[in-house]
Amino acid sequence: MKKSTILALLFCSAISIPIHADTRPDDHAPIGVINEHTHSKGEFMLSYRYMSMSKSDLRQDSHDTSADSVRETYMMAPTDMEMSMHMFGVMYAPNDRTTYAVMVSTSEKDMTMENKMGVSSHSQTSGMGDIKITALTTLLKTDTQRLHLINGLSLPLGSIDEKSVGTRLPYGMQLGSGTVDLKTGVTYVTRKDKGSTGLQSLLTLRPGLNKYGYAFGHKGEVSAWKAQQLNHHTSASLRTSYSLQSGIRGEDASQNTAMSPGRTTENGQSLLVLAAGLNTIIGEHRLSLEYSHPIYESVQGVQMKSTGFLVFGWQLAI
Repeated sequence: MKKSTILALLFCSAISIPIHADTRPDDHAPIGVINEHTHSKGEFMLSYRYMSMSKSDLRQDSHDTSADSVRETYMMAPTDMEMSMHMFGVMYAPNDRTTYAVMVSTSEKDMTMENKMGVSSHSQTSGMGDIKITALTTLLKTDTQRLHLINGLSLPLGSIDEKSVGTRLPYGMQLGSGTVDLKTGVTYVTRKDKGSTGLQSLLTLRPGLNKYGYAFGHKGEVSAWKAQQLNHHTSASLRTSYSLQSGIRGEDASQNTAMSPGRTTENGQSLLVLAAGLNTIIGEHRLSLEYSHPIYESVQGVQMKSTGFLVFGWQLAI
């Protein structure tokens, strides 16, 4: 779906459309935040998210660098990468205290590399990603405050066997982690008459190594957002998010680290982004859009810089 079409859907929804009196557009966080709300006993929710991300140019530690400089050390340098992801989710609350969530995804990745002679090559992967199963436990739920715990697992459904010309592709081009990952966190939201404020912290732990002897780094994330109703069925939001991820533990012995920076285990990163979004309700359906832009990024080794993230989402509570 084109960005212009998505924007048109959101802005056109500002016409008068009947909604439930107790439903607010800011009841849910910006669509870039996941597992940020719970449900009442017996409720189901179906969801779909589309995420588009791009990377270009190069960064070494906390400063920019050039492809020519990288090719002094490596045989090839990455020049750009595009990734899109489709995420499908189901939430169900067997009681008022617990909500279960399951999310599966598919992704497509396309990377361009350039060798010392200036010749470009492309590598592509696509397929299923890892599956995430989460339990949300409500600790506090009133008209003005909500607090819940997040505990879950990410199961290694995504492939880590993606190859090109008989050689396993770099870590970042694989579709999954290959490990059972533990996820834990907390979300707190306050509501006022025409707006809401939220805070979420998440931690992803990868205690084991996969079949090729490596694991992606542990990751911590903190998001804070403010949403304001524009009318009864549309709200706008601003959000800031900071994430910190350590480098790869272990090593895939098949990776030739002299080939390119992406084949090394130095892929840790700290990233601060600022995001703007819209939530709107059309009948029983919720449509959301959020664009995130990096404002600070520091990396281990040499990596491409993030240029932006676009997330579009649809949700339907039953």
